[in-house]
Amino acid sequence: MEGRDRTGKRQIRRVYDYNVKSNSKITRSIQVFSEGKAPVDVVIALDILADEVRATYREFWELKRMHKLVEVYDQVKYSLRSYLELHKIVSAQGMGEQEILNVLKLANNNEVSFLQEKVEYLRTEINNLELKKTECTNHVLTLNRRVDDLIEIVNM
Repeated sequence: MEGRDRTGKRQIRRVYDYNVKSNSKITRSIQVFSEGKAPVDVVIALDILADEVRATYREFWELKRMHKLVEVYDQVKYSLRSYLELHKIVSAQGMGEQEILNVLKLANNNEVSFLQEKVEYLRTEINNLELKKTECTNHVLTLNRRVDDLIEIVNM
């Protein structure tokens, strides 16, 4: 579309028709991704090689301003399953960011095995104390019965 600016110079204005359907496989792939479909769906629906779909999916992330996701994926792509499992565990434990950092610091300082031994020791101590408590409770009950018996004898 043409027009003239204030100085009278010819100006070309671009008009974008967003409703135009493209036959480009990339455009169609991005459309399918924007509908929430997975890369495997794009491979099947559009008959595109997986490598091309992966590249297009990365472009889609960038278009959606998910740059950080691209960076993270580049760092963990070969161990993504482990990271997802770790995320599941952390979420199930309800751990916050600071708790995770604290655990990682302990691991970094080789204190995890010491803490595991300490936990095991304390569990054993708790079990011993609970056993002693039970024994003491039984002993008190036995003594209370004897006192009751003696009171009964004295009152006769």
